[in-house]
Amino acid sequence: MEELKITILGLKQDKQELEIKVDDFGRYGRSPNDEDYFEMISLLENWRQIKSQINCLEQVVYTIVSNQNGL
Repeated sequence: MEELKITILGLKQDKQELEIKVDDFGRYGRSPNDEDYFEMISLLENWRQIKSQINCLEQVVYTIVSNQNGL
């Protein structure tokens, strides 16, 4: 159970790092070029996958906790 929580925290940090990278493309009035947009799409796809993993693992933790409380 503790390993799941550690994994979730790590994934949340990875997700936040991706958010910062995507946000950097528009900082200081910078307008992204075509190559930047392709990189942003790739970063966002990774973000989506990480978000799905987090949701799944959080559901597993919730199920485990619910089952333990029912015993």
